[in-house]
Amino acid sequence: MARGFIALFIFVVGLIVLGLLVWPKFQEFRNFSKQVQNIQTTLEQREQYFSQLSQVLKNLERDTQTLQKFDQALPNKPDPDRLIYFLASATKNSGMILTEIENLSAAPLQGSLSSQQSKVNNQFQLKEIKFSAKLSGTYPSFKNLLKEIESSGRLFEIERVSILPSFTSENLFTSPQTTQTLKFEIEIKAYSY
Repeated sequence: MARGFIALFIFVVGLIVLGLLVWPKFQEFRNFSKQVQNIQTTLEQREQYFSQLSQVLKNLERDTQTLQKFDQALPNKPDPDRLIYFLASATKNSGMILTEIENLSAAPLQGSLSSQQSKVNNQFQLKEIKFSAKLSGTYPSFKNLLKEIESSGRLFEIERVSILPSFTSENLFTSPQTTQTLKFEIEIKAYSY
């Protein structure tokens, strides 16, 4: 009986010693296993995120023409020189004569963002460029000019049009069938960021 008791005692002590030695390693293994699982989850999430980013990039590359149209309609900075150049070339192409440009101003669009948002997003605030142009030419040429402005990629808004006949001694004696040279004054708004 003493032999069985000693064997049982050695067996129990062996299990306790084995448990004391193995249990910390088992806990360490479980923690390490959890860390590996967390890292795998993070890697899967990042892989999914990057695949979504690559899909967005493919969509952007596919839609570059659309984005270029937006950039052309609302450029990043107000550039009055480009507007004047466009208007000068459009008047020339339509058969009109650009005689004068005045009241050129560029300012943030009132009411486009709240004051708190505009402090934060000042670079994204819509700006409006206003100017008036005096032109001369025939009425059909003026219609062609309006069509060219309308068909341009830039976002224009024509606020006011004034049409004045230009009376000269030549015009007084021409027949009604001949097209008469008229003077036009238009106020135009363009927008940018």
